[in-house]
Amino acid sequence: MPSLITKNTQRNHLIELLRIVFIFLIITGHIACTVTDANDSVYSFLGLKYWKVYYFAVELFFITGGFFLYKTIEKTNSPLKIIKKYYLRLLIPLLFVFILSLMCGFVSLEQFPLILTMVLETGIHSEIIYWGDWYPCIYFWSICLFTGIFFTCKKQSIMLTIIILFVIFSVLYHIPCQKFSETYLNFIPYAFLRGISSVGLGVMAAYLSSLFPKILHNKNIIINSLFTAIEITCLAYTFAYLLNLKSFYSFSVQIMFSLMLIATFNFPGYITKCFAKLKFIPKLSKYVYPIFISQIFCINIVACLNSIYEKPANETAIVLIYIYIIALGAFEYHVIEKWLIPNLKNLFKRLMENNK
Repeated sequence: MPSLITKNTQRNHLIELLRIVFIFLIITGHIACTVTDANDSVYSFLGLKYWKVYYFAVELFFITGGFFLYKTIEKTNSPLKIIKKYYLRLLIPLLFVFILSLMCGFVSLEQFPLILTMVLETGIHSEIIYWGDWYPCIYFWSICLFTGIFFTCKKQSIMLTIIILFVIFSVLYHIPCQKFSETYLNFIPYAFLRGISSVGLGVMAAYLSSLFPKILHNKNIIINSLFTAIEITCLAYTFAYLLNLKSFYSFSVQIMFSLMLIATFNFPGYITKCFAKLKFIPKLSKYVYPIFISQIFCINIVACLNSIYEKPANETAIVLIYIYIIALGAFEYHVIEKWLIPNLKNLFKRLMENNK
């Protein structure tokens, strides 16, 4: 979810909007799983019959993250710099939620090293807070893997990525796995393979997009119309699956979404060009990761209250849960990331200078 797009890179507002939609789907699915009799209330509130693949939006987050990771690798000379920035960006919100969960008794202090080393669902330890605490951990180690490959084996990096994807997707789609926490070969978690394969697919999409000559991204009406058709097809295919309108093979959805990332790079289609004019989208999308992490704590609170009162959900309660999650995410972003952390850094620097 977080990205290290440089200031000189134009933001793709269509992709940023999709990230907002995906986080909404994930939160909605978690609410429906948590609150008593919430399935019917949630889905009727949204005007849908039901959907059962909301979790697949996480795969699409991973693919998007892999896409921007490759673009970051292209513009950065230091692998340690990339890993450090991603680590801090992923850890700080997760640490905030861990502290809140610790205060409420959802976790214990002994579990702090697991958060600090980000090893949840990597084969070392399972989830501890639940409702998505594994995502930043798997994402981080996927980043480390592909950053290491592209900096240490530059000439063979694409071939190695293809081999990794082929092996992992073969395992995922040919060896049955019924439970999220199930492992392959008794030590490789299903979630870890989900993350690596999807991030790798995003990396491959970014690599392929870099092969397109710039002539394809000019103002030629035929080229623009072709890319617009690809955008529409890929969007329709993705949401038909996410909203359970069509039962596609999930791997094909990942491929179609990756194709859309390729097609929208450098804004060749009319849909991407239209969304590029909406300047408010990046202002909202910056809250996606803080909101995702904040919903981990909020859903735990909701689950706790639900176990006490066991009252059926209604539309008002659902709206209040959304507001609660968004407010906590905004607080984490502005107070913790943008105010507290910079001030602590400055304080630490002054203390170090005074000691010299």
